Amino acid sequence: MLDRFKKALRATEYEGTVSQWFINRIMFSLLISALSVSLLYFVFYVETPLTNGLLIILTTIFLVIFVMLIFLLVVNVYVVSERKKREVESILPDFLFLVSSNLRARMSPMVALKTAARKEFGALSREINYATVKSLGTESFTEQLILIPKRLNSELLERVMMLFITGHVSGGNLAAMLEHLAYDIKETEHMRKRLYMGVNTYVLFIMISLLIGMPLLFAATSKFVEMSTMISKTEIDILNMNFLLIGMLSITSILAGIFSSVIRGGSRLQGLYRGIGYMIITVVLFNVFSYLIGITV
Repeated sequence: MLDRFKKALRATEYEGTVSQWFINRIMFSLLISALSVSLLYFVFYVETPLTNGLLIILTTIFLVIFVMLIFLLVVNVYVVSERKKREVESILPDFLFLVSSNLRARMSPMVALKTAARKEFGALSREINYATVKSLGTESFTEQLILIPKRLNSELLERVMMLFITGHVSGGNLAAMLEHLAYDIKETEHMRKRLYMGVNTYVLFIMISLLIGMPLLFAATSKFVEMSTMISKTEIDILNMNFLLIGMLSITSILAGIFSSVIRGGSRLQGLYRGIGYMIITVVLFNVFSYLIGITV
């Protein structure tokens, strides 16, 4: 788990160590949590006696905010790493076409790579330039090429680099191989996009049902039970029922975020990050619909 996080953090181009990253984020989370609890106390509890029960409530809120912030910051590293990986893999065919053209122009493999590393290729260009500069010293050119996909955390780029190194060492027609490889990557990406377009309608329908339909249905159910309780004078804890409905909305939102991300080709962690946003939206809409139904009934 730690090695995976190190790879993701390296792909975000963070220059410090993992321990430095955690120390900085822990301090940031502690500060935000303390400020949030202080604001909450001065807004709602400043006139309330500071009893043990209130201290337990504020401490619990502090810990929940702190853990959630750390969790979101860690997940954000994976999300940024995945986004950068997708960007590199999307421009990889164009980069390979350019390298192939340079090789056909009788450039050496190292010069062909360095010449193709233009600014518009972003992180891939920076890594290629870094590798070629290092290889001019005591480092091996092939060893530096192997390290590039590890720093960018891309399995596709790793396979491409291994094929490039194999073709370079064996002395085959490297330009033709890279050109065919670029065509294959483009075709695979095109097929993937066609598959995503086929399921986008279903994903959109699920998102509308989740973000609007479920909060509205749950709000109407809550108000109906509340009115039935008042008419029949039965004892039903409406607050606990609302907490249960919010819990169901939260779990459903997170699962929907994960499933929609996986269907669209993203990672589960990216879907979890998206699911937290869905959860916030559904909980807010549930409270809004409950208020609107309450004032119209």
